Amino acid sequence: MLKIRRTLIGCPPAHLKRNGVSFRRIDAGTAWNRYEPSMTGAAGKRRNIVLVWLVWPLITLGVYQFVFWYKINREARDFDRRIEVSPGVSVIAILFGPLIIVPPFVSVYNTGKRIAQMQYAAGLNQTCNPWIGFILIFLFGLHTLYYQMELNRIWDYYGTPPEASEVNLAN
Repeated sequence: MLKIRRTLIGCPPAHLKRNGVSFRRIDAGTAWNRYEPSMTGAAGKRRNIVLVWLVWPLITLGVYQFVFWYKINREARDFDRRIEVSPGVSVIAILFGPLIIVPPFVSVYNTGKRIAQMQYAAGLNQTCNPWIGFILIFLFGLHTLYYQMELNRIWDYYGTPPEASEVNLAN
């Protein structure tokens, strides 16, 4: 965990940068000013939920499902570095997991938890429920539609920034 820096300066700047890490002032108006690291992350892509759920998987004969799963798990990792995920392992769980039965369900549930963590980091209410995603697996694979809808809420909150652009995290 990074230490909070204190300075005793008349009018310190709102942001400091030291060794490539940005810090923001959290106690303005006092002689002692506390700084904490500004958390930033990379924005993901806003996608059309019907294209993600139905059109692209049909056109690509199901291959897009794996590409999509990799991308949303990578977006979770890039958005908030506190979210630990290996996108490749998530895809392998979806791809080969049905042979063992359990891994795809665990991957879907954990991805829902990651999206909820992303919503919290953005300063939004955690509306993504991993149990809903889990149940929607059995209803025409609607979990992809649900998860992309929840991700779109995050990107809409930031004003639909370009993919991979830097955004500030609230929490």
